[in-house]
Formats: sequence, C-alpha cells, structure tokens
Amino acid sequence: MSELVVGIVWMVAVVVGVFGYLIREKHSMELIAGYDAEKTYDEEGLATVIGTGLYVIALLTVLTGGIDYFGFDRIWIVYTVVLVIVTSAMIYVSKSYELK
Repeated sequence: MSELVVGIVWMVAVVVGVFGYLIREKHSMELIAGYDAEKTYDEEGLATVIGTGLYVIALLTVLTGGIDYFGFDRIWIVYTVVLVIVTSAMIYVSKSYELK
C-alpha cells in the first residue's frame, strides 16, 4: 500500500475516533443513527457503548493500515470480519438501552 493510501486510511480512523469522542465524552447523541430520546432509558450507557465501539474501530483501522503498509494485504479480510463483529456487538448491546 502506498503512503498516500495509508494516510487516507489513518485520516478515516481519526474521523471515526472523533465521532467516538463526541458521542462518548460529549454525549452528542444526535450523531447516532436511529437514536430516539423517548425510547432510551440510559443515554449515558448508550453513549459509552457506541463511543467505545467507535474507538475500537478507529484503533483497528489504524493498525490495519499500518500492517498493510508492510505488505500483509490480506489483513483487510481480518479487518472486515472484526469490523462486522464489533458493529454487530454495538447494535446488539445498544438494543438493551431501549425501553420495552
């Protein structure tokens, strides 16, 4: 992977990390797709789950870009699998913060 592509991948990771920060630390709940304040009983818990998940995705993206830079391009398969698992976990856990 070229240095330009690694730079772009890392910029994407920074953007994801910033969203994680805004959601987890600043409670910018409007950044969460499908968020409805009337259906959520624990806004802080939901912000922690989603924000932490975004931090994990940002870290995973940085590591994947770095590993790919050194020639291990199949890391993107692992990245995709882990990304699907983390995203699925975020969705599953976030459902527990909805009012029944």
